Amino acid sequence: MNIKADLETFFRETGWTQRHLATVTGVNEVQISDYKHGRRKPSSAVLERLWPYLYGPKRPAPQPEEAA
Repeated sequence: MNIKADLETFFRETGWTQRHLATVTGVNEVQISDYKHGRRKPSSAVLERLWPYLYGPKRPAPQPEEAA
């Protein structure tokens, strides 16, 4: 598991913002930014909150990419 790459993929595929993920998971938006940019690694407690959205049953369906 590479949380940095997984968050980048999640945001790109779902169209969600860091703020939205923070709101639904209860994880601070600054923490999510730090994980996305590789400045810190999440604790097991934070991973338990993020897991259902990043890897599990609450992951939103990918959004179609807009044509350029």
